[in-house]
Amino acid sequence: MMRKLSAVCLLLLISVFSVFADETSGDKVWGATVPSVFMIYIVNPDILAGWSYKFYPYEEKFISEKYKSLPFLGGWHNEGGIPDREMLMREKVKRAFIISSSSHNVNQMIPELRKMGIETFTMKGSDMNDYIVMLRELGRELSVPERGEELAAYSEKAVEKTKEMTKGLKDSEKLRVYVAGGKNGLRSGCNYEELALSGVINALECLSPDMRGAQQVSFEQIVAMNPDVVLITDPFFGYGYKKDSRWKRLRAYKTNRIFVVPYGPFGWMEKPAVMKFMAVQWLTCNMYPEKCTVDIKSETKNFMKLFLHLDLTDAQVEEMLRQ
Repeated sequence: MMRKLSAVCLLLLISVFSVFADETSGDKVWGATVPSVFMIYIVNPDILAGWSYKFYPYEEKFISEKYKSLPFLGGWHNEGGIPDREMLMREKVKRAFIISSSSHNVNQMIPELRKMGIETFTMKGSDMNDYIVMLRELGRELSVPERGEELAAYSEKAVEKTKEMTKGLKDSEKLRVYVAGGKNGLRSGCNYEELALSGVINALECLSPDMRGAQQVSFEQIVAMNPDVVLITDPFFGYGYKKDSRWKRLRAYKTNRIFVVPYGPFGWMEKPAVMKFMAVQWLTCNMYPEKCTVDIKSETKNFMKLFLHLDLTDAQVEEMLRQ
């Protein structure tokens, strides 16, 4: 009798947990930070509860029409953004995803969300390897494991192709690159793993190779570096740097080696780092065209379709690559 009763109780427990799992797996998921919301959009946009920030016009054109009208729910970001509690309650959001990195205080966010009845799951996102792992884990978490595997496999292949292209490159052959960030190109950093992967050297002298975050740079420092190449990461500065005569003093300007890093819907060398899997291919082919084995226009089109659900025309791809 006791054995039968135990079996019945076990079946009831399994039934309860199965129902709970079904309900939870069907919930919409909100990304509490900008990189987090875009990772949900990339992996499974149909489960996305809403956006964590409002798009600029040049970003919006890279978002599929089907998802542009999702509600604005707010979120934490560097421009002082915070979650819109009223909208989160109105949309009955029960699950949130946060990428854990040095940029966000996850331990502070989770209790705040729990007070609103929102459970949070986090994944590490400090470098490109983390994002490969994340794509697989997020695919499983968002009920699309096959897609997560497809995206992770592409990312691994992109890294391998880049390593193959730069294989055998001697240190004396590697180009020295200054990454010009910010509205005037005077903000840079040390933690650009895509540079080393693409076979170039960061011209900025770093106190430690593990230094994170941006640092201000004077123009005289850039002149002293005299880099072979300048990579501009801010699209607005990309349009305006030629109006600043100071940049004409650089060897990179004189040799026509100032490049604007593609931007759409966000910078290819910025977060979420998943864009870097396209960036390393673009960067390698621009730095060492003689070693390039990738059709960048075709690869960009494939990447945007696979990751961002967009069928870009040849003209749109060309515009993105020459901006």
